[in-house]
Amino acid sequence: RGADAAWISIVSLEPNTRYELSGWIKTRNIRGAKGAMFNIQALKGSETPAVTGTTDWTRVSRVFKTNNKTRLQVNCLFGGWGRSTGQVWYDDGSLTHLTGQSDRKAKPGAVKPAAPPKRANPNGTEKNSADFDAAAAVKGCGKFAFVKRKHFGKPFGVGTMYSWRIYSPGCGIYTYDPIDPSKGEKEIFRSDDGVIFDMSPSFDAKKLLFAWMRVNHTPEERKSGKKLGYRGNPDSFHIFEINIDGTGLRQITTGRFHDVHPVYLPDGRIVFTSTRGKSYSMCQPALSSALFTMNADGSNIRRIEFSTLACMSPYVLDDGSVLFMRWEYNDKSLFDLQSLWTINPDGTRVQLFYGNTITNPNLIWQAKQIPGTQKVLATLGPHHGHPVGAVGIIDRSLGTENTEAITNITPEYAFVPSTKYVHGGGPGDKQYKFAFRDPWPVKSDLFLVAYGGPARGGPGRYRIFALDDKGNRAMVR
Repeated sequence: RGADAAWISIVSLEPNTRYELSGWIKTRNIRGAKGAMFNIQALKGSETPAVTGTTDWTRVSRVFKTNNKTRLQVNCLFGGWGRSTGQVWYDDGSLTHLTGQSDRKAKPGAVKPAAPPKRANPNGTEKNSADFDAAAAVKGCGKFAFVKRKHFGKPFGVGTMYSWRIYSPGCGIYTYDPIDPSKGEKEIFRSDDGVIFDMSPSFDAKKLLFAWMRVNHTPEERKSGKKLGYRGNPDSFHIFEINIDGTGLRQITTGRFHDVHPVYLPDGRIVFTSTRGKSYSMCQPALSSALFTMNADGSNIRRIEFSTLACMSPYVLDDGSVLFMRWEYNDKSLFDLQSLWTINPDGTRVQLFYGNTITNPNLIWQAKQIPGTQKVLATLGPHHGHPVGAVGIIDRSLGTENTEAITNITPEYAFVPSTKYVHGGGPGDKQYKFAFRDPWPVKSDLFLVAYGGPARGGPGRYRIFALDDKGNRAMVR
């Protein structure tokens, strides 16, 4: 016969305030009435979209205003103005305060499901849709190279993270083919006394560029008592090249400067981020950086961008221009932070790509063009601390300042695009441990990404996942 029922929680809220009611719903064979949803009792327009039929975990949400109310009843509603039949599961129901300096939770904060909440899947795949073919996604990634290293300590912020003494020794580069997992991974580079900052492949996938720094001090250095590298590091990051089979290792840059983010240009030169501008950041007590180019042998180093703070994560677009994250304060407040810009390899035509007034997230970086499209894949994260967070797809054809141009495909890390000014960074500066980072588009709907989640109950270390454009994921390595 079905039912019109609700599992309820009474919560205390602030009057005349906007909140977002959200949660996850999973259904099986739901028919009749409206279906399954969350809503606020007796508050018109507060119900989330209803979920019917058979679905895997689906996130639903609704923004509402409390008017003059300070206590309200939140419902996990089944039926809704009539009887529904079938089965439903609710999880992670929450109320999020949308005004003020943070996205603090309403007291007592969370809508609790009637049954005990499901335990987090340690593989981080608990919200995959029923039609997601995990095995096909993994095999579709093809052979790839990856870095192993110890987790970085917490930096002051992304714009100066190369400067801090946050690195532990021990790293390597490996290749792996998920089509033939029996062969395992192949080590092509190993360093027990240093750390790799990042890495990128050549266009023909035969070579790799990477930035490496020695971390351990020698006995002579310890004994000398002399002031060594910046902030106690014994060395700086230098750029190296290696063939994909492990042969041909060579060092390209030297000196006291940090050189990171090396990327091949189509003409064989290299674009990279460097502290060779010999200046400090205007906002943090650390070195600033800019974009430079050089020949493949390290000669003819030339600065092409003149930001006063930092330029990070360059990537060559299909039209030959360089997409990068730029930290600057032109025509915006102190807390509208790091957006995407482009520049030609010769230093001409610096222009905004996306997000000069976006406040949430504070940071958009590691952006790369999705094959066969004009969209880019990027990490959405905070300005301070670890620059990890959600994975977003950006379609700038919808507008260079339009929040609708960002689709967060991993919404469990709740960066909700906004242009609202919040002093101090607000929800756009929220920290998440072991969230997503280093996304790499393989196909138009398949990506590789490093992920240490889920946010609750995760392993506390990064693994490699295949991720599709709907947020479904499968662990690869």
